[in-house]
Amino acid sequence: MSNTAQAPNHSRATQRSVGNNISVLTIVDVEQIKSLNPNPSQDPKKPQPIHYNQGITMRCPYDHYMGESGPGNITFKANLHDSVSFRATTISGNSENAVIVYQIQPNGSINVFNQFTSNSITMTGAVVPSLPNAVPAAAVAQTFYSYDSKIKNKGTESFTIYLALYELDEIGENQVLYGYFYWDPTIEVQ
Repeated sequence: MSNTAQAPNHSRATQRSVGNNISVLTIVDVEQIKSLNPNPSQDPKKPQPIHYNQGITMRCPYDHYMGESGPGNITFKANLHDSVSFRATTISGNSENAVIVYQIQPNGSINVFNQFTSNSITMTGAVVPSLPNAVPAAAVAQTFYSYDSKIKNKGTESFTIYLALYELDEIGENQVLYGYFYWDPTIEVQ
């Protein structure tokens, strides 16, 4: 038996089974949002709106990605019973500015997704670069967060996604709240 790792097959014709999980990553340019919104809401129940092209984009795995009708919208293919996990990060990977999704709500009567719930998992052997050369990687305990749902129907649905944005404090040691925001992407499931 060989100890050599084999590259996975990345063909578009993926074998499908009931219950696939599709990750959707929201990437937030906090600096752009801050420059356009100098007086943000400090109340999570009254977040400030973000226009969909103000520094937000969404991506999912290539095998599911079908396109976008704008930077803040996404179209992907999925089957009924598939799970979808929404995660968010900043351009710095949350190491400087940071973002937390704190709620996802549908905006209409078309229900492509079931109700979203917040979930976390803690991996005891998540990898981080080691010093001084990055590899081999070091294993650490790390918690990952997502908002998850299952596909209920195919179609197009508009959502409100609520975000808490954080920035570094004056000494660069702590991430402090900048403000609460929301935006309303359209997600199409084919």
